[in-house]
Amino acid sequence: AIGKRGQNVRLAAELLNAKIDIKSETDVKDEVADALAKMLKTAMAEEEATSGPVEFDLTTAPGVGAKTAGKLEEAGYGELDELAKAAPEELEKVEGVGPKTARAIVEWAAELAARRDEEAAAAETEDRLEEPLLPSAPAPAMDDQDFMAALSRALKEAEDDAAPGEGETAAAAEPEAAAADEAEKGE
Repeated sequence: AIGKRGQNVRLAAELLNAKIDIKSETDVKDEVADALAKMLKTAMAEEEATSGPVEFDLTTAPGVGAKTAGKLEEAGYGELDELAKAAPEELEKVEGVGPKTARAIVEWAAELAARRDEEAAAAETEDRLEEPLLPSAPAPAMDDQDFMAALSRALKEAEDDAAPGEGETAAAAEPEAAAADEAEKGE
């Protein structure tokens, strides 16, 4: 794609009237990974901003007022996990809570608990994304001149390997010449 001594790149740059930078595959992969990580963080931050943290307030439960919330707390249902695990029949024993309200409270608490757990898992995933996967060692820097020299050597080696030249013909002829020399010595 680069072409002999960068010829294809220069031609493409000239045709497009643009600057073309040649990057290693590793550099491109790193840039893509960084861009994806930024996009993921942005998306997660937007989701957090719209959903907000899960707050537990019994008075926001369906059919629960301040008095009923106080009675639920006195009965041992002041924590979200307790309410989410409770059977509706148990909540009906609390004064002011009927069968429909009991079911609605348990469903509400279970939904809040699930949302809280999802947010905790998302936060844990975000923390893991921020940690480097592998210890990063500083990459050796290569300036433009070194890069072009390495590129030229690689292209020259590739041309030498790909093109059948005199070396192959001479190498194939050498065993025949050696056999002829042996034959002459033997006579």
